[in-house]
Amino acid sequence: MLLSVNELSVFSSDDVLLLSRVSFDMEAREIMAIVGESGGGKTTLLRSLAPLYPPFSGVRITGTVRFMDRNTLEMSEQDLTEMRKNSLRHIFQEPGRAFNPVMKIASQFKNEISSANRNNLTQKLTDAGIDDPRRILDSYPHQLSVGTLQRVMLAMALISSPKLILADEPTSAVDADLRDRMMETLLAACRKHGIALIFTTHDLQIARKYSDRIVMLFKGQIVEEGPTSQIIDQPLHPYSQLLIDSFLRSDGISLKRDFVLLDNPRVGVSKGCSFAFACPKVQPSCTATEPELIPVDSRRSVRCPYWNS
Repeated sequence: MLLSVNELSVFSSDDVLLLSRVSFDMEAREIMAIVGESGGGKTTLLRSLAPLYPPFSGVRITGTVRFMDRNTLEMSEQDLTEMRKNSLRHIFQEPGRAFNPVMKIASQFKNEISSANRNNLTQKLTDAGIDDPRRILDSYPHQLSVGTLQRVMLAMALISSPKLILADEPTSAVDADLRDRMMETLLAACRKHGIALIFTTHDLQIARKYSDRIVMLFKGQIVEEGPTSQIIDQPLHPYSQLLIDSFLRSDGISLKRDFVLLDNPRVGVSKGCSFAFACPKVQPSCTATEPELIPVDSRRSVRCPYWNS
């Protein structure tokens, strides 16, 4: 098992619950999509796996995240830094904020990766879809397009031949006509080098086309997870059904980045099911007891006791 997440919860600096009891496992080379509306906890989940919250942020994380048999939540800052440079890489949602504006790209590679991984830099830039790597390395971030910066971040992630890449909304910063190209480049690189990938997206078209498995989030909880084809073709949780039905009614057009199906999709329900207020299958017990994630079979689970009713 490459990654095993168990009962992961995240609290803000003022003790607001942001992510609640998230558990899932991931095999090597697997491609997983974390899907849900804006504000549902996707970025929080991804940032918690590394973890990327600095100690002074006040964010509190409980549970376990075992990556390559080590609990990342118990690692020292020195060990975390080494892990992030080598085996677990992160692609941020907004590439413009990920680069130092006064340093050339070549210098930023030197800061981001260990010296042992700099020899094949040009090839990794080529793998990331960059045709003129030498010019890019000699450029400042402001001289490059958003799409190119996104590819540079991908190259930075690939340079150390990591075991896992975490990509936060990797297509959100590019135009619609570049989204497929970006994902195809990312997937091709991961397949070529045997790298597992977790990417977040609100775009069901991207999730359907490029992932092996989907984890569906609502209000910071997993409401359903399983093979992508099964989730898209036959969603079991009422929230998944509503979200996917809304997507299908749009004739396959990607949902907008700020799309919100329901008001206030954040965590905050004190008891019972977080989706009870909008669920067509709601029962009296749904507002009293928080449902558990129920295994449907060896590959699929759903957080609803009435999923087959």
